[in-house]
Amino acid sequence: MANKYIIRLLCKLPPRQKRRFMLLLEGDRVWVHGGGSFGAALKTAVGRFVPADRQQDKAGMRRLVSDIRRCYVRYDLLPAEYFYFGFAGKNWAQRDAYLTDSEEDAVLVSRIGYDKYLQDLSDKYHFYELARPFFHRAIMLFDGHTEKEAFRTFCLQVQHLFVKPLAGSEGDGSFIYEAGDDHAADSLFDRLFVSGKKWMLEERIRQSAEMAVWNASSVNTVRLPTFLTRQGFFVLAPIFRTGRAGRTVDNTSAGGVFALIDARSGRICSEGYDIYSHVYAAHPDSGKTFMGAQIPQWEALLKTAEAAHRSFRGHPYIAWDFALTEQGWELIEGNWGRFRGAQIAGKKGLREQFLQYMDKSSL
Repeated sequence: MANKYIIRLLCKLPPRQKRRFMLLLEGDRVWVHGGGSFGAALKTAVGRFVPADRQQDKAGMRRLVSDIRRCYVRYDLLPAEYFYFGFAGKNWAQRDAYLTDSEEDAVLVSRIGYDKYLQDLSDKYHFYELARPFFHRAIMLFDGHTEKEAFRTFCLQVQHLFVKPLAGSEGDGSFIYEAGDDHAADSLFDRLFVSGKKWMLEERIRQSAEMAVWNASSVNTVRLPTFLTRQGFFVLAPIFRTGRAGRTVDNTSAGGVFALIDARSGRICSEGYDIYSHVYAAHPDSGKTFMGAQIPQWEALLKTAEAAHRSFRGHPYIAWDFALTEQGWELIEGNWGRFRGAQIAGKKGLREQFLQYMDKSSL
């Protein structure tokens, strides 16, 4: 009876009180947004961001951990976000300005619906079908029903492939493949079939020379968060993303570097950052300076993104990934992109702007 009473009580509590109660009840075992326990997330974050000598300061670490717990209760803030946003050096008013992953997800689920996200954005091939006019490369779905002969024909026609899991994220599981003959195509078919997963095979994007100068091994992209509201089309805190030498993707999980772009001019308006809090005035491999660099064909990108967004009914917010080729901007995918990188690079919170755009949005 006690357990049922506690469950009923928890359901009635406001989110902040619920988190405080659960932290008292379960301690560091409490489950946090994104999966895993608070304790595990805290240990990982401290190990990544706190120097070893500082970790030996027991009193200082107690104060730090206590503050991280308070921020979790107040904002549902992950321990890593505490360090990403530099919360140790901010007061509560400054902290209130930041948009956490948890709050963003809660707003989007409430306003749009998670099922709609899964149907239209998470399923990469369905997204491709909906946004086909903005794709200019060959794409094929691989699943348990794919015929080997059709697969082989596609591979031999395209040859230079980028292969990614249908429901993947952050570039996880993606790889480049050269399918120059029957043997190579058949080997890839067997490899994908044995995995038991669904995959997308794409003709590899050949980025423009202007973008390749940042890093030639990865396709360097622009993340463009856009909103459709009753007042029109808006862009909030786009970022430029570039990979590291030898890496095939520009994702932060693969060591990629990101920088904030001024939405009006298309100029980079910050230094480069990675998820380990390293700051780069210039790309660590190519040496190209971030601050002030102009993203080419910016107006064309904005027009393309607006046209794409207006074709997606019921989605007031989409974060688009685009790559620039010699033929123009090429759509990669759309998702519920985080504003974590933009807030890190811009050194300010975007909570108020995000909420205002969502409040004014029109489905």
